[in-house]
Amino acid sequence: MKTRIGAVVGAITLIVAAVLVRGLLAGDGGDSPSRRSGERTPVVACSPGVEAVCEALAAEGAIAENPPTFDLDSDAATTGMLDDRRIDAWITWNPAGAVANEMSNDLEPWGDTTPVGSSPLVLASDSPLPKECDGPTIAWKCVDSAAFEAGVAVGDPSTIDGLLRTFPVAALVQRDLNFTDAASMNDVRTLLDIRGSVPTSMTSELSRAQAPGFYSAIVATAHGARRAKLAHTKPFAGTTMTLVVTVASTGAPTDWVRPAFELESVRTAVQDAGVDPDQATLEGAPAPGALSALRQEISP
Repeated sequence: MKTRIGAVVGAITLIVAAVLVRGLLAGDGGDSPSRRSGERTPVVACSPGVEAVCEALAAEGAIAENPPTFDLDSDAATTGMLDDRRIDAWITWNPAGAVANEMSNDLEPWGDTTPVGSSPLVLASDSPLPKECDGPTIAWKCVDSAAFEAGVAVGDPSTIDGLLRTFPVAALVQRDLNFTDAASMNDVRTLLDIRGSVPTSMTSELSRAQAPGFYSAIVATAHGARRAKLAHTKPFAGTTMTLVVTVASTGAPTDWVRPAFELESVRTAVQDAGVDPDQATLEGAPAPGALSALRQEISP
């Protein structure tokens, strides 16, 4: 009798264990980052040009649906609020959060920053670069000569994308990085003026980089240039673009970031943004103060 009862109890135990395991597996889904019951899905925004990263995260259920887009020229950058919604995190280019904090009149809406992909900046072209670019490092005459025929694409310097891509060019003519020398800044403005088309983001410019009538060259990431099959590149010394998740300084959760950015669809979107998810680093970014100074002098 005792043996029979023991067998029944053992069978029930096995059934319960199987049901529990099945429930855990079903809840995990195998791909999406897990979220505790009742935990709010974070509201996350993207800077222009990297919207596909937000879309991939939303499709995986890692962030709230319909993620908004804004940049440094938006009040959302200096308040952390958009349409009466608190933004939990901003996917942007480092150090946009620190630049926005400097512009915020002591509100400082942005806190911790996590790098999710990086790549050094280069001057890239579908055609051979001019002979002025043959030296060991890029000099102003290299960029100036490359721009002569059809301009050099650097984006819109009022955005963090364009500001970061304009920075290494401006640094060639004003190495103290105060960007207050009128003659030097006029040289940079001339470069911007001869682009000949509406400023756009790096990702949209790379998608058209081999089209007839495009710019002579583009300031872009090395990773993005390779993916766009631009065969001729010259690196800028020590300047890296890094895609980051900058969370709100109000204590927004960050535990979703790492598992979400390990998802294959999200990694692909990060690579499409022009950076390598396996080389994420916060090193090599210009100082926020220098970027703020350049933005003040160069933005339209």
